[in-house]
Amino acid sequence: MSRSHIVIGIILAQLPTGVIILFIRPQSWEMALLGVLVAVILSGIIFWLHFIKPTLQVLELQNKIISGDLTIEKPNLSKGIASLMSDLFFRLLSELKSLLAGTSGTGQTMIFSARQLAKSAETVKQSVEQVALAIGEIAEGNNMVVKNVEDTYTQLKTIETQMRSVAEVGQDLKNHALDSQSAVKEGRDALTEYDSSLKENVIANQDAKESVQQLADYSKQIVSIVNTITNVAEQTTLLALNASIEAARAGEAGRGFSVVANEVGKLAENSNKAADEIRKLLKEINHLVANVQEKTDASENSIEVQKNCAEEVNIIFGNIFKHTEETFNSVNDIILGNKSLNDALTRIGNAMDQVLNTTQQTAATSQEVNANAIQQTDNAAEIAEASSNLARLVESLKSHTDKFKIPKVGYLNWTSEIASAYVFKHWLQKTKGFDVILVEVEGNAISEMYSALATGEFDSTVSCWTPDMHDVYVNVNKEKLSILGANLEGAKTGLVVPDYVTIDSISELNLHKEKFDNNMYAIEKEAGVSKQAVDSITKYSLDFNIQFGDNNSVCSAIDQAIKEKRWIVVTGWIPEVMFGRWPLKFLEDPKGSFGGDKKILNIARLGLDKDYPVLYEAMQRFQWSLEDVTKVMKFMNDGYSPDDAARLFLEQNPNFIKK
Repeated sequence: MSRSHIVIGIILAQLPTGVIILFIRPQSWEMALLGVLVAVILSGIIFWLHFIKPTLQVLELQNKIISGDLTIEKPNLSKGIASLMSDLFFRLLSELKSLLAGTSGTGQTMIFSARQLAKSAETVKQSVEQVALAIGEIAEGNNMVVKNVEDTYTQLKTIETQMRSVAEVGQDLKNHALDSQSAVKEGRDALTEYDSSLKENVIANQDAKESVQQLADYSKQIVSIVNTITNVAEQTTLLALNASIEAARAGEAGRGFSVVANEVGKLAENSNKAADEIRKLLKEINHLVANVQEKTDASENSIEVQKNCAEEVNIIFGNIFKHTEETFNSVNDIILGNKSLNDALTRIGNAMDQVLNTTQQTAATSQEVNANAIQQTDNAAEIAEASSNLARLVESLKSHTDKFKIPKVGYLNWTSEIASAYVFKHWLQKTKGFDVILVEVEGNAISEMYSALATGEFDSTVSCWTPDMHDVYVNVNKEKLSILGANLEGAKTGLVVPDYVTIDSISELNLHKEKFDNNMYAIEKEAGVSKQAVDSITKYSLDFNIQFGDNNSVCSAIDQAIKEKRWIVVTGWIPEVMFGRWPLKFLEDPKGSFGGDKKILNIARLGLDKDYPVLYEAMQRFQWSLEDVTKVMKFMNDGYSPDDAARLFLEQNPNFIKK
């Protein structure tokens, strides 16, 4: 508005005053002119105070808005047109802020999503390229498989023919084995008869040996008798000689006695001769007896040797029979196995026919899939390019909204952090009349949030969990960030189970791993609690697999398990709405994988204290309790939007606003 416009406005405003003065006809024109002058001055002052000055203030605010500064405060104006204009203007400004907040917040979220989508698309592209390469190799391999299957099929037919020959040979072997068993049986029977004969010979030989021994004994007795006879004959000869001598002495009177003595002497001589003959015969007999004894002993030894040989032969025959029987059984097994093998070969042949057909179809399908995979690679490249273009377009849109200076507060899309962000926003607006834009960050983009803080895309966050959670991201950007204190203390992370699960410690998980199906459920891999879960797997040597997802998937898994009374273990933390929905408990952590109690910090980018001192000071002051955040999460769980839940909390807790 120019000065000429203001002067014209003043003159026009005084026309009614001039008309009145002319109408009442003052006594002189000098007095009339003076009255007009005074009226103009007074009207100008009033017009300046009630219209021009407020209008200039509004224009100054308008220029600030045009320059992009939406952090202006509503001026304190007296009632009037300017005040009404100011109220209307700031209502419009509030709507503009809401629109910009939604647009900018959504734009920032879309940028993160587009970046993640571009990364994912690039990853998909690389994966599809690898899949295409692998499928190409599979297609080539399938062609080789077809050839190998055909060769194998031919070889199977050859083997089948050979196995039939083996079956025939096996049957011949079986028949020979049966013949061998019969021959061995006959040999054993003959050997048994021979053994019986040997036993009879042994008995007969023993009897003959005893008879010969008796004959030898009798011969000895005869020798003794012959010796006695010889002695008697010698005595008789001596007596006959003495009798002859005495008869000679007696002369004629002893002649008859002499004849007797001579006869007795002849008898004695004949007895000696007979005794000598008997001795000779006995000597021959004894010699023959000795020979018989020697032959009998030799025969006995020979029979013993034959008996031993017969026993050995019998053992050999037994072994031969045993081996023949084993051979028969083995050959029989071979024949049965060969039959089974032939049946199997027939089935394999049929299966090979199917495999050959399937492999040929698979080879053709692989080539088609390979062509499709190549097409998908091109599609993935197009998606990646489109995602990058989307990110650039959103960043272009964001560059237009970013010229309006409304600070941005980033928060993670966890229930507790949503509650913190919205309560902080409404608390700041109610206590300072200061507006901020809230930007939601996915749980798998935590590092992106801290990078955005460091580069100035965000101004602050109320979602920094520490220790052992987000510290790594803070440390990477620590020279560009300011830690403004904790907004919540007493937070906790760990592994959580339903209260009906009968274990109390992480160290007990392996003992009941089957009840858990060897699975635990966690939110995004990038989340601190998920990294701690991975650490617990190592520290406790848990035979578990981690199923990563997000907060919704974890809650769904808990809900389903509790309905079915199944055992389940998940990553959990306090504050979190799940503890209000289901009866849960933390497992003890003796090895400290999840650390102790946590704090949630307020973090700002470097320079926030100079650019937005009101926000900086509010970030330093903002804090609340587990009880407070639990109330807001309950409102949200009951169906309230985050905005409405935050407003309701502040209405029900007026002292919170006064902090």
